[in-house]
Amino acid sequence: MKKYNYIQKAYYSVLQPIKILEFISDNTTKAILFIALFSFIISMPYAFTLASQFNSGIDEAKNVISSEDFPDFNLVNGKLNILSDKPYIYTIEDKVVKIIIDSSSTFTFNDLAGYAIGYLITPNNIVNSRLGQTPVTLNYSEITDSPIDKASLIKFLDSFKPVFSGIIIVGYLLMAIMTTFIKSMLSYLIVSFTKATSKILLLPAQSYKLALYSMAGPLLFVEIIRFLNISSAYHLAIFVFVNGLIINRIFIYIKKIMAPSH
Repeated sequence: MKKYNYIQKAYYSVLQPIKILEFISDNTTKAILFIALFSFIISMPYAFTLASQFNSGIDEAKNVISSEDFPDFNLVNGKLNILSDKPYIYTIEDKVVKIIIDSSSTFTFNDLAGYAIGYLITPNNIVNSRLGQTPVTLNYSEITDSPIDKASLIKFLDSFKPVFSGIIIVGYLLMAIMTTFIKSMLSYLIVSFTKATSKILLLPAQSYKLALYSMAGPLLFVEIIRFLNISSAYHLAIFVFVNGLIINRIFIYIKKIMAPSH
């Protein structure tokens, strides 16, 4: 039987899934490594996009903090000294984020209502509000024991950016690989169901390899949808649907070639 390299397997798994039948005789380890590496590669663009968005957010935060409107402050011994009597309010459009810095007790956490994420920063504590959740109050001693002022906060954000960008990329790629193997169980269930209804005999190992290789196209399709920033609510349903179509097509082909000729 013809041997296929990784690129050929990726190509055929995505564009000509019937060809999967020609390399499910590979050992199971090769199939597992194939889908793990495939998932890793196709997830990289979105992982770097997330890191880039995070970096943009950090740069925006630095610009806000360094602006003249942002009040000077220093945090010492768990007490925030806000060097301005005038409250400062920062919002992001569409009610995504609202931050209030207030030393005058003019505002309460109720002023954060309606925003996805909100922070009320006062001399004694920070109130963290999230839409649909109970606000959480944090004392500064719970956050850091180190003194902080405007300049040191900007310096911290500069040093913080590359480290957390790497964590975001690695974390997303690891999560992608882990969820791929969870999805492989769903794919295996679809193969097992289709095999039973089609009354076609396949060994369990062959069924699992078929499930793994048939995932390549659906995984790529879902990753493209995610990269284009289309709603993630139905990603799993889309994966299952497309995967089911591919598996069904393969079994229709198997039944066709197994049908007795007249």
